Amino acid sequence: MEDVEFFGGICPKLRHIRVVSATCKWSQVAFKGLESLDLSKVSFDSVGPILDIVRDIPQLKKLEICNCDVNDVVPTNTRSVSLPNLQFLRAEFDNKSGLISATEEFLKHISAPLQCSLYISVFGIDNEEASIVTAFCDWLLGRQTRAVLEGLERFQLGFDVSEGNMVDSVHFGLFSGSATIKGGIKAFGPQDVLHVLEYIKKMFQESHVSKPFTDLRLSKRGVELLAANEFFTLFKDHPPITRLELDEPVWYVWDASFDDVLGNPGSPFSTIRNLILRPNCGTSQTMTPDKIIDTVLSAMETARARTPLMSERQTELLACLELFVEEQNFNRVQPAVKALREDPRIGKVDLYVAL
Repeated sequence: MEDVEFFGGICPKLRHIRVVSATCKWSQVAFKGLESLDLSKVSFDSVGPILDIVRDIPQLKKLEICNCDVNDVVPTNTRSVSLPNLQFLRAEFDNKSGLISATEEFLKHISAPLQCSLYISVFGIDNEEASIVTAFCDWLLGRQTRAVLEGLERFQLGFDVSEGNMVDSVHFGLFSGSATIKGGIKAFGPQDVLHVLEYIKKMFQESHVSKPFTDLRLSKRGVELLAANEFFTLFKDHPPITRLELDEPVWYVWDASFDDVLGNPGSPFSTIRNLILRPNCGTSQTMTPDKIIDTVLSAMETARARTPLMSERQTELLACLELFVEEQNFNRVQPAVKALREDPRIGKVDLYVAL
């Protein structure tokens, strides 16, 4: 298909296109009105041709590069590209078969609005991983204005840890007034997370908000991070965790209960006031209704002992518990919800059908 030009080079109404495993002529005329472009499993000599493709697409809002391999460094005379309307950028190059530094080179040549989200992959990278994560932080976080830094009020952190061989990912979100900054790293390692958290900690040191806080989301086997003591240290000197979301938690070592995890006086989870559970009640090794009750109530018992913030007159340990279940499990969890609503230590218990 190398001699084939997309749509004859004439398609003024085209707004969205996804190209998978195709090699062809890239017509700037054909793509000029695009709002989203997805390139998947496409090979390029360097990141230069990708830059040339998007150079004349000023309306581009979403750019996804997934598993594309780049064989050589970008030519020294390659001009940078400005995408003034870009809102979402995914730069996940095939690091195993292509050029490892492709992500760094691409980010150096792309400019976008400060609140454009960024997602990268470090899968298959060993020696240059720290350098790529630094480039990620500089591009996504290092460009923010003083006004955004001084208004930082909330930090969102999520870990998606799969059960099988799928690649795990970590997601970040920073909120400052109307400004939202989001990003993520696929195939992350502990040092990657630590590097980003250190960067974010320095950002919060500029904040003038009196009580910034953290939202933490753990998906599937990510819940097992709660049992890792080294995980606690990641949150040292960060805004306190006030909201914890467990999404379809799978805890194979269930004997390591929340009593053991949350009973640690130095636990960063002692400040949680809102707990969100999205259990998959129909799958083995996940939270059954009995485990839902045990999880919440054991957290309540250890909370009474572990934190000085709760006075004798303050019996409410959780302000809100939100439980999301699939429609077929709605009646199954009703007994658990009833028991939790009768507990005076929980301010409110809401049950929702997950859409």
